[in-house]
Amino acid sequence: MVIACVVTGAAGAAGAQATSRMAIVDPAYGITAFNIDIPAGWKFQGTVVPGPECSRVPMPVFRAYSPDGLSEMRLLPAFNWTFHPAMKGFRPVSECLNYSGRMSAEEFQRQP
Repeated sequence: MVIACVVTGAAGAAGAQATSRMAIVDPAYGITAFNIDIPAGWKFQGTVVPGPECSRVPMPVFRAYSPDGLSEMRLLPAFNWTFHPAMKGFRPVSECLNYSGRMSAEEFQRQP
């Protein structure tokens, strides 16, 4: 999987901005799991985290930031939820948000 991020601004409007390809290494296997292109000269930190019980697909997480620290990109872990309790054979899965309709931000924060 290749994750591409595009940064625009004054430099982007004037012409193409140079990028650097960074590897996100899976610490469990020691192999490159994902590649990401970031603006050249930016600092980078990234890893792979396992997905929650309801979706075991590993996901990349990273942050890339400009040398002056004023600009930053982040990819944070996703939250997963279960839904469709009316489906035949549906069973709620632990460690996933039991989503059955609208939820306020306060209700979301109280989820385990």
